[in-house]
Amino acid sequence: MKLSYQLSSISNFLFFQA
Repeated sequence: MKLSYQLSSISNFLFFQA
């Protein structure tokens, strides 16, 4: 679903930011 994809994308972004 779109929401699931967005959550995954945000998690990836935050992970790379750390």
